[in-house]
Amino acid sequence: MAQSFHFGRLWGSFWLFLALLLVQGCNGWFFFHWEATCYTSPPIGCFPTTYPFTNSGGIAPQDPRVIPTFFTSYRHGMPAQTFTASNAREMIGDRYDPTKKTVFVIHGYMEHSRKSWIYRIITELRYKEDANYITVDWGTGAINVNYYQSVANTRVVGAVVALVLQTLQSLGGDPATFHLIGYSLGAHIAGYAGSRLPDLGRIT
Repeated sequence: MAQSFHFGRLWGSFWLFLALLLVQGCNGWFFFHWEATCYTSPPIGCFPTTYPFTNSGGIAPQDPRVIPTFFTSYRHGMPAQTFTASNAREMIGDRYDPTKKTVFVIHGYMEHSRKSWIYRIITELRYKEDANYITVDWGTGAINVNYYQSVANTRVVGAVVALVLQTLQSLGGDPATFHLIGYSLGAHIAGYAGSRLPDLGRIT
């Protein structure tokens, strides 16, 4: 009898754990955040979770200061240079060539820009064409057990990428020569960034 009671408690604990895990993993599907979340540092605006932004199950994107986005610039004959949206002008202003095409490579879910395939792509692209190449590292927002949180975060990252694009435009870059290459959720980021820069040349 005692053994049966012990087994019953274990079974009950298992189902309780499973229920808690389900609620945590699907937080947005049951508890909607109807209000818009706004961020001013950097100034990227507000992010409602109502239609048409329902693909994250009601989960709002995290603060860009909590999930910082880093960019790394690659140019022929120059060392790689990492920067952020807030210091882009100072860090790459003297190495950015507005007369050449600008290509961004954006990784996806559960990844970061230090993956070997990112380096291989940049190497191959640089071999084929002399251009401004920039990788986007949003690993802090991408590596998340809750997939829907990472989906939500793509909106904030896309807005931050758009800030960098606007900085490049102010340095003389032509948006028509900007090309964003996104993989997995990186494609979402490319789309959100492009929505803030209507004249963007190409998204892959």
